[in-house]
Amino acid sequence: MTDKNLDITQALLHYKEDSLNLARGVTALPIVLLPLVTGLPASEWAIVYALLIWFLLSDINFLLHQHVHHPISRSRFLNGLLDIFMGLATGMSASAWRQHHLFRHHKGDNAWTYARDWEKRRPTFLGCFIYSFRYAAIVFFAPLWESFHKGIITRKRHPHKYRAAFIDNFMVFAFVAFLVVSLPLFYIPYFFMVTYYTTRTDYENHVGCDQDSAYGFANNVLSPLYNVVRDNFGYHTAHHYFPEAHWTTLPRLHATLADKIPPKCIRDCSGTGLWTPPLVLNMIFK
Repeated sequence: MTDKNLDITQALLHYKEDSLNLARGVTALPIVLLPLVTGLPASEWAIVYALLIWFLLSDINFLLHQHVHHPISRSRFLNGLLDIFMGLATGMSASAWRQHHLFRHHKGDNAWTYARDWEKRRPTFLGCFIYSFRYAAIVFFAPLWESFHKGIITRKRHPHKYRAAFIDNFMVFAFVAFLVVSLPLFYIPYFFMVTYYTTRTDYENHVGCDQDSAYGFANNVLSPLYNVVRDNFGYHTAHHYFPEAHWTTLPRLHATLADKIPPKCIRDCSGTGLWTPPLVLNMIFK
C-alpha cells in the first residue's frame, strides 16, 4: 500500500484492519440484488450460483453487528451508508441491532431473547432449532413494532430516537417484502438463513452457561481460523465486558480475563461455521 493509499485509509477508517470490511459492507447490497437483475439460472448452475452468493455474502450480519458496536469509518456519512447498505442486505437494520442487542442483550434484558430452561441447559439440536427459530421471528418484527409504538404513537424520548428507528426498520421491512415477492425462490431462504444463523450464534454463545456467573455466562471459541474469519467474535466474554472495544483488541482483552473464565466455557469451533465457507472448508479438509 502506497503512502497516498495509507493516508486515505487512515482518513476513512479508525483501524486499517477494517479495509476489507469496508469493501464488504459497501458491496453487500449490489450482490444481494444480483439475482433480481439476472434471475436464477437453471439446472446445476443454480447450485453454483447459490454457492457463489453464499461465499460472497457470508457473515455480513456479523459485520453489521460489530459495526453497530464500533463504527467502521471515521466518516459519519459513510457509517450511515454502511448502516443502510448492510441493513438492506441482511434484512436486519442497524436500528434493530441496537434495539435488541445493545439496549437489551448487553444490558442483561432477555425479554425478547428468553430461553426455556431445557433449551439452554445444554446444547441440543432441538433446543437450538426452536430457540433460534422463535428468536429469529422476534428480532425481525419486534424492533419494528417497538419503534412504531415509541417513536410514532407515544413519542417516547430516548437517546435511541425511535422515530428515526421506525423509518430505518420500516425501510428494511418494505425492502425485504419487495424482494421476497419479486423472487421468492431465492430471497425467502436467503433472508431466513441470515436471520436464523444470527440467532443460532446467540444460542451457541451462551448455551450451557450460568447467566448469573461473573465470568461463566458466555462460551469462547479460541480457534484461530474461526477468529480470523469472524473478526475475533470467539472472544465472547471479553466482547461483553468491553462491548465498544474494536475487534482487533479482543484477544488482548480476553487475556486479562482468561484465568477467570471456567474451562467449560472454552469451546472448539461452533456450529454456525456452517454459514461461513472458510470454516466449512476447514472442517472438511482438516
